[in-house]
Amino acid sequence: MSSNLERSTPRLSDQTASAYIEHLAQNVAQNSDARFAITVRIIDSEEVYALTLPAGYQYITRGLLLRIENECELASVLARGIAHTALRSMMNQRVYVGHDGYTADLVHGGYTPDLVLQKDERFERREELNADYFGIQYLYKSGYDPRCFLTVIPRVWTNNPAKEFRLFPPIPERLEALQNEISDILPKQDAPITTTPEFTGFHEHLLKLNPPKTER
Repeated sequence: MSSNLERSTPRLSDQTASAYIEHLAQNVAQNSDARFAITVRIIDSEEVYALTLPAGYQYITRGLLLRIENECELASVLARGIAHTALRSMMNQRVYVGHDGYTADLVHGGYTPDLVLQKDERFERREELNADYFGIQYLYKSGYDPRCFLTVIPRVWTNNPAKEFRLFPPIPERLEALQNEISDILPKQDAPITTTPEFTGFHEHLLKLNPPKTER
């Protein structure tokens, strides 16, 4: 599935950026329930989405990375993907919707903007809420401020009325569930991590590689 995706999707091949994200992902993975090695690759696109495929493969677009404001938010996105891996979410469904509405067809290996719903939407939404639920715990156990999970969701998972977004629960519902989780089960942290100099260097490096296009 990973090979099929990479044949039709451009990747950003940059050792510095890849090494930083890989190191961050491994830190979060060590504090998770995932039993697969986690592999993260960057898609060279200004679109904003992330994909998680079976066996620990994650794909994050350059556009998403540039929208994220600190290391804690990036760790939140990775933690959520790792939660999907730990939950084996992709083994239970044929398609996974990216944050731009694109769909990875896990059966035929295509990557298309056409969405084919293969399971009850309530099941799919429950899977997404479960990824939020466990992802925020992995983030917390890795030493990051869990409130970053709350700030990154509205920025990355926008409320889009298109049918492609029906699999995601409404943002207010997700935020309420996460806030309750923080209040009810996550003890208060001493000096949680929000960002690091490494993230600042990574973000600046990414901008230099391929500055985002601006409207004239």
